[in-house]
Amino acid sequence: MKEWFGKLNIYYKCCILSAIFLILFSLLLIPLYFFNYAEIPLGLALGLGYGSIIYLIFGYLEDKKKEGYFFMIVVSSLRYFVFAIVLILLALCYYIWDIRYFNLISYVGGYVVTTIIFAILFYRTNKKDNN
Repeated sequence: MKEWFGKLNIYYKCCILSAIFLILFSLLLIPLYFFNYAEIPLGLALGLGYGSIIYLIFGYLEDKKKEGYFFMIVVSSLRYFVFAIVLILLALCYYIWDIRYFNLISYVGGYVVTTIIFAILFYRTNKKDNN
């Protein structure tokens, strides 16, 4: 299993680790459902799920290098646009329309977790390459 994981590119590794964190956080935050704070774990799941899907797409595009980096640039630009649109929609739902299924802060926190995972993987990869 370790050899298989080591052969993956950095984006697939980030996707897998984000999915593992999604499962762990979902299990750890089960008690919040009983205290009527279900929007916190759901927002975290939305952020981590979005980050996992984005890095899965990046991993797929990295495997298809032959086609050029145009799609990588488009997806890289669109990910922040989609993140902002979802954030605005969640803010409207939460504060204006009083639909409280997802928490804004936990959504951002979930996406930040995937970014931190990617930064750690990137640092470790570059550290191995330099030695």
